[in-house]
Amino acid sequence: MSAEPTLTSPVQDPTRDPSVGLRAFLLRALLSLAITTLLVFLSFGGNWGQVLSYYSHANLMPHAPNLGVLNGVSPAIQIHLFTVLAAVGIGAILLLGPKGTTVHRTLGWGWAILMVTTAVSAFFIREVNRGSLSFIHILAGATLIAAPMGVYFARTHQVLRHGRTMQGLFAGGILIAGVLAFLPGRIMWRMFFG
Repeated sequence: MSAEPTLTSPVQDPTRDPSVGLRAFLLRALLSLAITTLLVFLSFGGNWGQVLSYYSHANLMPHAPNLGVLNGVSPAIQIHLFTVLAAVGIGAILLLGPKGTTVHRTLGWGWAILMVTTAVSAFFIREVNRGSLSFIHILAGATLIAAPMGVYFARTHQVLRHGRTMQGLFAGGILIAGVLAFLPGRIMWRMFFG
């Protein structure tokens, strides 16, 4: 009697799940861009003609950043800008680098702290809606929920949930909010296009 070979499936590495890979992140980023486009459209009262007219008359030739714009802004805006810039760089390293290493964990803690600081400082920035909170602040609130959740998932070794949460936080808290920061008339617009 000959022993038949048994077919066993290889053990899958949860850190290599396709739902947390580059392709999934790019799909989430594309979805984020679509949501951002919708938010810009809604911020102009749902009038595409007004949106296109505004951008057609705007100076769309970027230049080196005019850091002088930051001289007259509140400390909350300065804190917000510097923490988000650091979060962009560290976030990119975390997304593209190896996962689960000591460097990833250390940078991850720093990134989570930067994201929470950025979100808290956003609540003190109210220039968009004449002194009141605006729809952009929904992203800050979501960040205050998602960042601790992502840390919790990492601490409890729920790798897939951690990856999805942090990718979503990067897409929503940095990419969507970043695009909205460049709306005409806002500080980032004046810094690069004004």
